[in-house]
Amino acid sequence: MYFVRIKVAVPPFDIFGMALYPEPSLDIPSFACDFSCTRKKVFAYINVIPLFDDHTYRERYIEPLRQIHERYRNFPRQKSRAWMEPYMTPYTIYSFPEKTVLPQLQECALVYLDFYLKLVAGAETIGDASYRDRVVVAQQRYLNDLSANDASRKMLGRIIGRAKADRFFKEVVV
Repeated sequence: MYFVRIKVAVPPFDIFGMALYPEPSLDIPSFACDFSCTRKKVFAYINVIPLFDDHTYRERYIEPLRQIHERYRNFPRQKSRAWMEPYMTPYTIYSFPEKTVLPQLQECALVYLDFYLKLVAGAETIGDASYRDRVVVAQQRYLNDLSANDASRKMLGRIIGRAKADRFFKEVVV
């Protein structure tokens, strides 16, 4: 789990990020929420990140988000980067809206987080060792992809320097 808040006066920039990575003994998705705010725009990413693409897994963990997403589908969907596609769902919020919608985005993030915490509370420990190994591999694949490809590291590097951003990303984010 990580939570981070970075605020810079010049240029005006405010970052809030959090992620929850479940224990490998649970097959539930991970959760990520990132807001990066400039003077006028917001980058928003709210996602329950699936480990697997099979029907049963998505039906159990992702499809229940449909009702929640219906309330927040007004955010303009941004095209995601290719590396992100396996981790996106129809209910992922990935948007670069005007800053005026930030209160609605924050509300959406809290509703998604509440949904996710209920998943965690109801999660059962995996008894099958081979399945647990598959979960570990899937979790690590996501973290490796995030570490190698996430553009926020470069953006953060412009603010605090490349070396510090790399260190922060490796030690805190993943």
